[in-house]
Amino acid sequence: MIENTIIQIIQKVVAELYPEFQGKVQLSTPQLQFGDFSSNIALILAKMVKKNPMEVAEQIRSGIGPHESIESIQVLK
Repeated sequence: MIENTIIQIIQKVVAELYPEFQGKVQLSTPQLQFGDFSSNIALILAKMVKKNPMEVAEQIRSGIGPHESIESIQVLK
């Protein structure tokens, strides 16, 4: 299932960037105009490490890079 693949990809990047995070990445299905899946992991991490959520989201997006299972990644403001 593609959701599990995406979760695994994000979880791996999060573990590399923030090894102190012990939680699990979760996806949700947002309204269609916002994409196929979304996650609030950047907000959770930002609160934990006291950084700007946009900065954390960009770090995660950069860490994922191009991937065959992911067409695009958008960081919504």
